[in-house]
Amino acid sequence: MKCWICGNEASTGEHKTKASDLRALYDGVSQKNPLYLHTDQRKNQKVGSIKSEKFKFASLICPNCNNARTAPHDKAWEKLSKYLREKKPAIKKADPITLEKVFPGTVSTSMLNVHLFFVKLFGCAIAELKVPIDKRHGCQAYTVDNKATCMSENGGLLLTVAL
Repeated sequence: MKCWICGNEASTGEHKTKASDLRALYDGVSQKNPLYLHTDQRKNQKVGSIKSEKFKFASLICPNCNNARTAPHDKAWEKLSKYLREKKPAIKKADPITLEKVFPGTVSTSMLNVHLFFVKLFGCAIAELKVPIDKRHGCQAYTVDNKATCMSENGGLLLTVAL
């Protein structure tokens, strides 16, 4: 199988929900203390490990893309996710989130990385569904008017997240 990001041989799976989020929310998952996964195909699947393939996309990415290339994106999401989970008092609907508290001095770069984390998940999802991804033009990530954008040069893909 080929990596949907770069086209090299793929051998690593990407979690549909970040493993660090699963660990934070479900402490002590084991064969004796499993989680239960529900899909359109099957309900109540026992899952005894956060590392289970059942939590990963069927589409694979190469080790370089999963580790070196997208590590800053993963780390930025982990930091924001932890902040959102641990914020006291808890965040309520319509509460503002001061991103400078999460990413002091690096809000734009860090939120671009958060955005690209979700682009990676989106790419894994559409690759799993076998939706063709046109990589001929590449994807340029940048900020414009305080928004993180990933757009192919031919305009085929446009994802925007306000910063």
